[in-house]
Amino acid sequence: MTFKDLNLKDQYSPESSELLGHFYIPTLGMATRYKRLAGFFSSTSLAAAAIGMKKFIRNGGKMQLVTSVVLSQQDKEAMVNGLDPKDMSGDFLQELAGMGDDDYTKLHVKVLGWMIKNKQLEIKIANVPKQRALFHMKIGILEDENNLEPDGRPSAISFNGSVNETEYGWKHNSEFIDIMSSWDEGRRWQQGHYVEFEKYWTGIGLSNSKVYNLPKAIQDGIIKIAPENAEKLDEVWEKAKTTPKPFTPYKHQTDAVDAWVANDHKGIFAMATGTGKTITAIH
Repeated sequence: MTFKDLNLKDQYSPESSELLGHFYIPTLGMATRYKRLAGFFSSTSLAAAAIGMKKFIRNGGKMQLVTSVVLSQQDKEAMVNGLDPKDMSGDFLQELAGMGDDDYTKLHVKVLGWMIKNKQLEIKIANVPKQRALFHMKIGILEDENNLEPDGRPSAISFNGSVNETEYGWKHNSEFIDIMSSWDEGRRWQQGHYVEFEKYWTGIGLSNSKVYNLPKAIQDGIIKIAPENAEKLDEVWEKAKTTPKPFTPYKHQTDAVDAWVANDHKGIFAMATGTGKTITAIH
């Protein structure tokens, strides 16, 4: 079976078809390489596309991702000032350490760890130094290197549109993408997707952005929690299929909120790592 057998549409939107089930999961499950420019990335996108991603990993697929990974403001300023990204870790590792071993997000970060450890995922960070400017590219190229076009290049599907590499982007948001293929008239437009991806992946030819390798501290921290073997990876996938349970705030969280309300909604929450600042904020 090839991409051609999927009978893909030229465009996908909430009104025309189901973006995740009709496009993303089938193409990802068939691909051997995934080149992606995404303004935002979340490990929970693995949950949304679990079936396709599992096939992608088992097929030995390799993903190249350029994204504006959310770093601390301190790290962002350091990047602008020229600090080597290898010295950065941001708040990510602290938050990861504060999560339970079966935390919904941490389970999917473990899968990322497996992919990085086994050379199936490379992540680079794009930064736009200009104040308040964003890296907002949203291009994806899925290649099937087992099926070649007459010129010897891999059969490929590419897309461009509004969807980020997040669970909400693929599963919940109102998104729209245009689809191009390597075997019909869309190939001419697809070449532009390749050109843009290569510029950001290599960092060559960029005028308003800079691209960095994923900081070593972050990469090592993710690899550290990766499953030890394929059997353990399957166990992680199984746990990750469950939907996060509704949360009930702890006493220290409700006490903090009550005190803030009693003080006319004014004050500062000072919370140690792992004490639930996100849940407190939502509450």
